[in-house]
Amino acid sequence: MALENSSSYPAPEGGARSLKEILEEATRDPAYASFLRDTVRDARTAVTVEDQQEALQTLGAHFALSGEELTLLNLPANFMTGSCRICTQTRPTLYLLDFATAFARLSPGESAQ
Repeated sequence: MALENSSSYPAPEGGARSLKEILEEATRDPAYASFLRDTVRDARTAVTVEDQQEALQTLGAHFALSGEELTLLNLPANFMTGSCRICTQTRPTLYLLDFATAFARLSPGESAQ
């Protein structure tokens, strides 16, 4: 069964976005933030492996940490590649996207306190 949310936004033409770009786009477009949040939820709660993989592929098409972000977060250079990407998509990567979509919902003057 295909996930309803998976085709809401096509993959970015220039390739996956960095965390900074995701934050900027999600802040500009609340519907995009909701799309990402829903896709993260789909990746975590999918009933079938196929649905989970579809959600993870959708997220992977939209999000990849830049080299600078990897350095700032003290993550290894291979964090978003190969087998490391597969094992991290379900935990750290989803947590970063959770943060990005929650951050985007805050209005400019609000804080998360």
